[in-house]
Amino acid sequence: MSSTKNLLLAALLLAPLAASAEAAKGPTVTFSGMVDSYYTLNLSHAQDYWSPTSGYSAPTGFNFNFAKLTSVAELDPVTFRLDVGYGREALTTTNLFVQQAYASMKFKGFTLDAGRFVTPAGFEVYEAKDNWLYTKGLIFNFALPTAHQGVRVAVPLSEQLTLTGYLANGGNLFDDDLGAKGDGDLASSMNYYTGILNLVYAKDATTLAVTGFITKDPATLQSGYLLDAVFTQNMGLLAFNVSGDYGNFDSQGGIPSYSWFAVGGSVKYQVSDPFKIVGRVEYLDDADGARTGFGTSLNVMSFTGGVGYAIGSNAELRGELRLDKASENVYRSAKDTMLSATAAAIAWF
Repeated sequence: MSSTKNLLLAALLLAPLAASAEAAKGPTVTFSGMVDSYYTLNLSHAQDYWSPTSGYSAPTGFNFNFAKLTSVAELDPVTFRLDVGYGREALTTTNLFVQQAYASMKFKGFTLDAGRFVTPAGFEVYEAKDNWLYTKGLIFNFALPTAHQGVRVAVPLSEQLTLTGYLANGGNLFDDDLGAKGDGDLASSMNYYTGILNLVYAKDATTLAVTGFITKDPATLQSGYLLDAVFTQNMGLLAFNVSGDYGNFDSQGGIPSYSWFAVGGSVKYQVSDPFKIVGRVEYLDDADGARTGFGTSLNVMSFTGGVGYAIGSNAELRGELRLDKASENVYRSAKDTMLSATAAAIAWF
């Protein structure tokens, strides 16, 4: 009897300690990362010239592109994520080296995220390992925003269908855009918000995503919208993707309206376990020269063919040949074509 009392007394004394230990339990933290570098050879111009339509390209020769580290801390029902990057692409496409940083909170029936996140639109992403080809296409480079800062709410409508709504600062967090008037005077900034709706259908090997933006031009504050659609189908060894975008900004304060249109398709064939062949065709119609920055009506077609060879499960070697052809002589020496070859190495964990 005495021993039973002692056990009960010990249990009562230890219960608060056990509860305190449970309360103090830390989050589950995981890390992942990647690094990629490449060599580019100009096949149509001198080696000191690189393509203005290849986006995040660099001078010919060897180039370190992107190193990224991701940390995720999970403490149900809250998850924290931080993606930091360094390198040529990181300097161009991240804000002070931070690609994403947000807290995710799960509620009954929906998930709320707050912070900075990459845009939901488009087929290609920052990380080379997750793209079919190494060089990024015209749609990624010119037709879409890069990232957004604000809040988003994801609601699963069914097992296959998810609707996500965003409310974000500015139209594109390319350089911490807060919706300034474009006169360089931050004190006279007129902040505005962008509304985004993203609907994703995913079932087995089929994915269809449609994204709509109601926004403004970060520099001129012209009101406008952007529509993006992405369809991907996997058929075993063969997979293909089709993407399309249309954007339009209204005239305002004497500034003329402008619009752009882009469409592209990619095909990937897994020849063997380590070896794949990929092809991509894209077309960009920048009727007012606003997206490419050339200041003239321009359309560009891009043709890219490449191969990839997996080294184990955490690395890949890629080789590509790319031809960009413009409707105007926008390349050096009054040429309308740009031909380049790229070899890349990617590793991740």
